Parts: sequence; structure tokens; C-alpha cells
Amino acid sequence: MGNESLYGITQETIDITNQIIKSGTQNLRRLPTSAPAAGKDITVAGNVLVGYPLEAPSKKLYPIEDSMRRRVPRWTNPLGGTYAHWKVVLAINAAKLKSGVAEGALNSYITISDYDKSAKYITLNMAGRYTDEARFMSRKFEDVPAYTMLSTLQSLMIDEDIYIIGGTDAKINKPTSPAGAATLTAADGVADSATAGSLTALTAYDWGVSALTLHGYLNAAKGRIAGTDAVDETDACLATNVSTGGGVTAVDLSWTAVKGAFAYNIYGIGTGGTKLYLKTVTTNRATVTTIVAGGAGTVNTADQTKDVYGYQGLAQQIVSLTDVSGTGTYGTMTAYYKSMDGAQLNGDGAAGISEVDDALQNIWNTARISPTVMLVNAQESRSFKALAIGSSATNATRVMVAMDGQAEFKAGAGVTAYWNPFTAQWIPIITSLHCAPGTILLLGERVPYPNSETPNNFEVELQQEYYAEEFARTDRKQPLGVSCIGALKLYFPAACGIIQCVAPTI
Repeated sequence: MGNESLYGITQETIDITNQIIKSGTQNLRRLPTSAPAAGKDITVAGNVLVGYPLEAPSKKLYPIEDSMRRRVPRWTNPLGGTYAHWKVVLAINAAKLKSGVAEGALNSYITISDYDKSAKYITLNMAGRYTDEARFMSRKFEDVPAYTMLSTLQSLMIDEDIYIIGGTDAKINKPTSPAGAATLTAADGVADSATAGSLTALTAYDWGVSALTLHGYLNAAKGRIAGTDAVDETDACLATNVSTGGGVTAVDLSWTAVKGAFAYNIYGIGTGGTKLYLKTVTTNRATVTTIVAGGAGTVNTADQTKDVYGYQGLAQQIVSLTDVSGTGTYGTMTAYYKSMDGAQLNGDGAAGISEVDDALQNIWNTARISPTVMLVNAQESRSFKALAIGSSATNATRVMVAMDGQAEFKAGAGVTAYWNPFTAQWIPIITSLHCAPGTILLLGERVPYPNSETPNNFEVELQQEYYAEEFARTDRKQPLGVSCIGALKLYFPAACGIIQCVAPTI
């Protein structure tokens, strides 16, 4: 083999090693009597020559919350244009003529109530970018271009779900000036005592309350920070000189609920100072027990809730009773709205919930329709369980006996659908991360009238479904984007309803 290498060892090295072994120890050098100079051993602890067993690919441990986006029908309009247009007929024989006539006579002509509706097409887009180094250095681990495109698409799907539920293209109202009460009761969740809070008794404080859109709530808008107003938040209504009472160190605040608001920010300070952000609540009631020395933000200087690049979601269209372009009305048709004003839901003693039944009865009386899905937050799912199933353990437990005779005890239950007693049908309940606590959306997805020509009560009409683009590079980074162009159309708001400002039952 000559001096050819065998696994990196030459034949010459092998021959010399064999000679040393044959000659015995007499040819070996004596070990030094003194310690050798310090070196570095090859050890695992020293992290020398140790492999890195990275499991590929990366684990995508984030939820894709788009339950409503996946539920809403979508179709592409091939006609082009900047607006989606449709016509609604709300009543025939609008004058309510009686049909009885004299012999040979012709009745007066019936009148039809119809309205022109439109919705502007809006572009939704998310963009991503990756570097050349990321693409090259991730070989055998992750396809960076593909994952950048996938994560961008997923981000768009998540945000479109928020737009469908609670987007807005117009300003929402700010709250009316809050009233304050300097007394506390057990119903407030704070016992009456001088130590209920850290406010100073017999002292005047100034308060402010702003309203948040769904985007504002989910993105934790907290007013003006570093000179910039928070988007998706109104400026605040202000209450001045709300004083604590003798021996009272907390204040209860209340204001009129704002239709279209999903949450509220509370601001406060001693009189005459700059009001600082205190906390966010999802009802139109708040108990304030402390004033911070320095807040995360101050009150907005202007209303920032108008989203000129978005569209009105289902909640906004239900409470506004106007078409999504902001013009026209739906005549005498009324969608159901109720604010609980910080109160809890009430069980009816028959596995039902009084406030939900009130809403279902109103929708039936108004439109002769039942909602087909109920969208709630996890807070309301838990309240439904407590009210509908009851607090008795026997209502929520099961004993399972296996074939081998071993008994297994299982506990717990949940409410997955609600029975409409007026239409005798089940309404599925969807728990969504994008439905704010304290809000219940009752949505009628179909209009079951004869010849209604409206198989879907709401839908997304698209000029272009999701499409991906890679853009020209201006540096060593590759930009890309995913977009869709469409409008959310709600044909018949009276098939829907909203209950807001609900306090948790437990």
C-alpha cells in the first residue's frame, strides 16, 4: 500500500507502531518524573469535538386561530370593479294592505321596500423577508424561502379572522364621561374597608376612559406612548374631581357601553395631572384601587379607531345597521344588541341562560330566524358550563367501568351547543381567541326563507383569493408578500345579535 492513507493513518506509521510493540518496553522512553505542562483533555465536559444533534425541522409551536375565516364562505367575482353591489328586498306589501275587495274590484297595488347595498373591496397583505445567509446556512434543516412564505400566509389568515369578527372602517364612539362612586360593596369584588385600595380617602381624582376596537384589545393598545397615539383606540372621555369618601380607598367607575367597542382603557391621576394608563377592562364598569406613579401610556390626543384600509367586520355591521360603505340603512330591521353593564349572566333553572334566551326570542320575533353559531371567549364558555350544567358534581361526573371490572372516575363537562327553544334546533358554540371576554356573538349564517336567493347570510366576495409574490431585491434580502382582495358582505343583520359587557360567572 506504500504510504497510502488508511482512514487517515499512513502505512509508515503502522510499521513503526508494530516495531515498538515487538521490541518490548526497553525501547520505550521513561515517563517524566515531573508533571507535564498543562494541556486540554478531549472531554465531553469541555465541549470539545462534540456533535450537535439538532432535530429538523423547527417546531412551529403557535396556534393558527382562524375559526371564523374558515367558516365564512368565499367566492371570487370575475367581473372586476371597486365595490361589491347587491340589492335587498326587506318587505312585500309594505303598506300591509288587506286582501278583501268588492266583487269585480282590483285591490290597491302592493309596495316593495328595497335598498341598494355595497361594500368596498379591501386589500389585505402580510409581508416577509429572509437573507441569503439564512437560506444557505439552514440547508438540511429548514427550507427558509418556503417557511417564510408559509408563515406570512398564516399571519394573513389570522389577521383576516380578526377583521371578519371585529374590523372597522369607521370611528367608534368614545364613552360618555364616567360616573364615580366612592363606596364599595361585596358585589364589586372588593369588601368595604379602609384597606380596600391604596387611594387616599377624602381625596379628589381625575379619571379617563377610552374605547378599544377588537384589534386594539388584542394588540394591547395603551394610549399615547412616546408622543404617538395608540391605533385602534379612541381618545378618552374624562371625569374630574371624583372623590373618595371617608375611610374609602377605592372608586367604582361606570359609563355607557359603546356599540362596537370590545374593551376599555382606564386612566387616572390626582387632580390636575397627566392621566396615566391603569388597566384594560372588557365591561363598562371598573373598580380602581390604585394609582400608578408612572404609566405605560397617557390618554390619546385623538380618536384612532378608523381603519381606512380595513373593512367592517360582522360585529360592526350588526351594531351599526348600515351597509359597509357607511351609507344607507336597513330600514326598520333591527339587529339584537344588549349590554350587561358589568353584570353576570343568569341561569334559568332549566339548563338554559336567561340572557341568551332573550336574544334568541328577539331574533325569532324580528326575523323568524335562529342563529346557527355562537362565538364566545373562553371566559363565557366557562360561565356557560357553570350556569347550564350547574354546580352539582353529579351533573358533571361519569363513572366508567372497564371490561376487567376496574372502575374509572372521570369528571368535567362543557357546553358545546345551545338549544334554541323557539326553533327547536342546536346552535354550535365556538370558543375563539379573537372574541374578547365579555362578548357573545350570535350569528345566523343562512336565510331559510323561500326563494330568498341568499344561501349565505354573510360571505367574503373576492376580487382575488390568496396569492403570493416575490418582489425585486434592493439588497441581499428577499422580500415577499401574500395578499387577498375582497369585501365582507352581511346581507341580513337581523339574523344576528350581540351581548356585551358580560362579567364572568366564576
